[in-house]
Amino acid sequence: MSFSRTTSLRLTPLFLLSLGIGAGLGLSACKAEPSADEPEAGAERAPSAARDDRDDAPHVRIELGWVSTAQREALAARLGPSSPVAEADALLAVRHEIDPHWHIYWENPGDSGLRTRLSVPVEAPLNAGEVLYPGPDRFESEGGLQSFGWEKEAVLFVPIFGAAADERTLTVTSRWLACLESCIPGESEAIISTAALVEGAEDSEHDPRWEAMLARIPEPVGDSLDARWRGAGAVELRNPAGGALEIEAFFPYASEAPIYTGLTPGDAGGELAATLNYSLPADRAELPASQGVLRVHDGQAQRWLELSLPWPTN
Repeated sequence: MSFSRTTSLRLTPLFLLSLGIGAGLGLSACKAEPSADEPEAGAERAPSAARDDRDDAPHVRIELGWVSTAQREALAARLGPSSPVAEADALLAVRHEIDPHWHIYWENPGDSGLRTRLSVPVEAPLNAGEVLYPGPDRFESEGGLQSFGWEKEAVLFVPIFGAAADERTLTVTSRWLACLESCIPGESEAIISTAALVEGAEDSEHDPRWEAMLARIPEPVGDSLDARWRGAGAVELRNPAGGALEIEAFFPYASEAPIYTGLTPGDAGGELAATLNYSLPADRAELPASQGVLRVHDGQAQRWLELSLPWPTN
């Protein structure tokens, strides 16, 4: 069982602009890109001049849980032996329940927004790994700005290493920016028992609440696509012999300056699945370690792949 406490503060568009968070943030509603498994929703309702008491509500609530061993091992097998999940002793799930029509942001928020962040302080012999972010959806504002995040729910995962000799509690803090017609930064704190990490403890039960977001944790591209640079301005993604992945979207990781300029679709059913276009700076020392996350469809289901190529040197 977990317990949480949530606080929020309403920000006006003028105040957000003064912070430099994003030119379009809070000035217009964002429209979500429909997923392949969900029809496009109707038009967003127009901003209301009347104040709504719900504007002061947190709009996001969090709950904690432990991913079962079977779920964790299945994820580790999909991500490969170099993934931190493969060495983890447990996997903590931090679920964000989001009010209808509102959204929070991925690790790269896009043209506007703020990254959703977790703080998971632990004491020896336990250790917390880096947060695993599930693949996001895309939102577009009326001004053409694109941002990345989630509606309805988002589950972030934290690998935990080590086994405790006795039961303790972990305190997890999540910080986010929730947006609709305006944007409200929020913070919530929740606690969870480490009974599942005590040596000899019974395994956590299989929890279906984590399944959809576990499936969105990106796996390495591997042999699914032949990815290679064409000069220094484009990455070509080609289907291997017998492959037929459809590239639905690409979500770049954050960089100091915008470097990703767009996706050029390949021929339907052809070898060239898509081309990712870049405008790289002369100094590439500060580029992210990987390019980003692809959302693909293999004819049966969506998959999420992480593209990680060495950056061209010239």
